[in-house]
Amino acid sequence: MPSGLRERLQAISTAEPSWIVRDGVLALVIGLMLLAGQAWLDSGRSARQQALDETRALRSERLENLRYVRERSAGADEDKNFAGLDLGEQDLQGLDLRGADFRGAILVGVNFSFSDLTDADLSGADVRRVEFFRADLTLADLGRTRLQGAVLHGAMLDRTDFSESDVRGAIFIDSGGRGPCYDSQGDNSVYWPGDGIEVPPARCPPGGA
Repeated sequence: MPSGLRERLQAISTAEPSWIVRDGVLALVIGLMLLAGQAWLDSGRSARQQALDETRALRSERLENLRYVRERSAGADEDKNFAGLDLGEQDLQGLDLRGADFRGAILVGVNFSFSDLTDADLSGADVRRVEFFRADLTLADLGRTRLQGAVLHGAMLDRTDFSESDVRGAIFIDSGGRGPCYDSQGDNSVYWPGDGIEVPPARCPPGGA
């Protein structure tokens, strides 16, 4: 190979990249960074939208359940089977819920003030922070529930069954009736709050007599 050609090739191979190549690489890197950033933003936006959709769906479900309960509470002969419903944070004040079945329902933060829950079954329901202000809970079953933060101020607790429940932190001030009770067949397994309740309470009479 002629020495002149060899020198030109060597100069090309050792020369710095042209501005076109350098700027092209830089543009590629910036483009990839922008794509990654956009993907991250889209992912966050999608997650927020999904959370919003889930919140709206839950609110819609609870409102539909509320409508159902209100309709069923209108008549004494209506089927009041509300077992397992999610009614969290709903307003159920002043309703006729005698004999209603709320077993296993989600009732966190529900307002039952002034409602008639005589002989209602709330066993196993989540009743944290529930408002039972002046509600009638005569013969109601609140067994196996957690009533942390529940307000039973002025509630009628005539033979209301709290078997195997944790009522620590609940407010029982001025509650009336013959008082709450617990399973007549077992030991006192109820955790009482210590104020407003005579401990130990009377056992539930067999058959709610």
